Order: sequence, then C-alpha cells, then structure tokens
Amino acid sequence: MPRAATNGLTQVEKVYYPSSRWHYTFDNAAIYFPDSAFVAPDGVTIIPETYDIGRCAALFPAVPGGKLYVSDEIQKRTLEMDVDSRGLLSNQKLFCPRGETTNAVDKEGNIYIAEGQIFVFDKSGKELRRINLEERPLSMTFGGTDGNTLFVTTETSLYGVRIR
Repeated sequence: MPRAATNGLTQVEKVYYPSSRWHYTFDNAAIYFPDSAFVAPDGVTIIPETYDIGRCAALFPAVPGGKLYVSDEIQKRTLEMDVDSRGLLSNQKLFCPRGETTNAVDKEGNIYIAEGQIFVFDKSGKELRRINLEERPLSMTFGGTDGNTLFVTTETSLYGVRIR
C-alpha cells in the first residue's frame, strides 16, 4: 500500500489502529496520529504509520463517529476513545481495568477483552460473562457467515466460539 501524508487525506471512512499499544507513555501513544499513513486501494481506508504497528496482535477498524477500544498490556486496562470525522482519536477514558493484547466488539456493541481468559462487557462497562479457553488468547475477531463466531488465536491454536 502506498504512503500518504495524513494532513492531505480528506475523505477517510475507516482507520485501522493497533489493537494494543505498547509504550511507557500509553496515554499519549494511544491518541497519537502520525504524519503518514498507508492508504488502501479504495482510497478511503488508512493504516496510520505508527512505531508499534509491527508488534501488535491485530488491527482494529475505527469508523468516524464511532468508538475505539484499545488495550494497554502494561497497565492491564482497556481505554475507550471517540473517533472524529478524520479518524483521529480523542476523549480517552478508562473503559475497564482489564486488557492485554486484544479485544473485539460484537454486533450488539459488547466488548470482548482478552486477559488470560476472555471477559465480556456491555457498552456501559458491566461484566456480562467470561469465556475460558485452554490457552491464553492472543488475538480475536468476529466472523463466520452470520458474524456470531468469535475467532481466537493462541500460541498453538485457533478457536471458534459461537456467541449466539
């Protein structure tokens, strides 16, 4: 994908951010928007060129006008941020005191956070349930024909967990 200056990108429909940000100044790193980004062939999807993009477990889509949840693996927490019309992040706040390398959001807006096991929260931060696997989750995403299967990678396996 070609690189472009972010200040020249006028029509952004989706931004992919690292699922976990690794930095001793996490709060600043989480909202940092670099000067350049990789632009997908559609011209409206970008991946900001961040220092930690190569070590993250996954990339999360951020849609302008929506929310983005990012895990802080050092302080074991997950933050919630607003996504503005250009894909920039703001209004950073603690979502819950859990988090490692990944999280995923289902169609209803429930947030699945990996920290040894998988913790499931509603949009308000109330814990709904826990999902236990034989191995520690490393990355997660929703998929399947109806989008109701949580796919989880671990060190040695790929799990598919039906949610509904």
